[in-house]
Amino acid sequence: MISINRTLVDNLSKQLDSKQTSGKNDTALYPIFAHSLINTNDALKNFSTYEMAHWTNNADRWLSNRATINTTGYARGTIIFADLGATNFKHEPSFTHPCVVLDQNRNFILVAPCSSKKYGKGYPEIVDATPADGFSCNTGIQTNGLRWISKNRVISTIGTTSTCILNCIDTLILNSVPLHKIQLIEKDKEIETLKNEKGALETEKEDLAATIKNLLAENEELRKKLT
Repeated sequence: MISINRTLVDNLSKQLDSKQTSGKNDTALYPIFAHSLINTNDALKNFSTYEMAHWTNNADRWLSNRATINTTGYARGTIIFADLGATNFKHEPSFTHPCVVLDQNRNFILVAPCSSKKYGKGYPEIVDATPADGFSCNTGIQTNGLRWISKNRVISTIGTTSTCILNCIDTLILNSVPLHKIQLIEKDKEIETLKNEKGALETEKEDLAATIKNLLAENEELRKKLT
C-alpha cells in the first residue's frame, strides 16, 4: 500500500483557489490522487462478490448523481430503498438498505436504516417490524443509526410503515436522548409557553387601555353635559 501524505492533501484543499483549480493540473496533488486510486484498486480486487458489486453500484450512482437533484417529497413513515454508501466506517450502515423516513426538508431526509439481520436479536436500540408493518420481510429498524441523507441516495419507494412502528421509534429516540438535553427541550417549551402568555397579556393590556380611554372620554362627555 502506497503511503498517502494526508496532511499535504488537506493543506492543498485549503488553498484559496482550490475550488477553481482543476485537480488534474495540480502537480502536487494529482500524483498523490493517482496513488490513492492504486490503493483502492488493490483493496477492491480482494473484496467478495457482494462487496465488489455494491461498491461498483455505489460509485456509479455517485457519479451519475453529481449533476442531478432529487427534491421529491417523502412523507413521514415512508419506507424507501436507499444507497447508504460503500466507504462507510466500521459498523455504520452501508450499501443498500430499506429505511424509514422520519423527517425531511427540500434536499434531505432523516432516516432510520433497517436490516433483516438485526431482527429478533433483542437489541434495545432496535425496533422489530414485520410484513404487517409494511416491510417485505421481518426487519430490525436501527434507531442508533439515524442519519440525514441526500434524497439522491433514494433508489425506490417501497411503501409505508404503521403508526405503531413510528411510535416505537419515537419512544426509543426520546429515551436515548441524554437527560440534560431533555431538560433543555422542556425549558425551551416552557419559555415558548411563557412568551405566548406574555403576548396574550400584552394584547389584553392594550384592550384594557383602550377601554379605559373610551370610558374616560365618555365620563368627560357626561361631565360637560352636567355642567
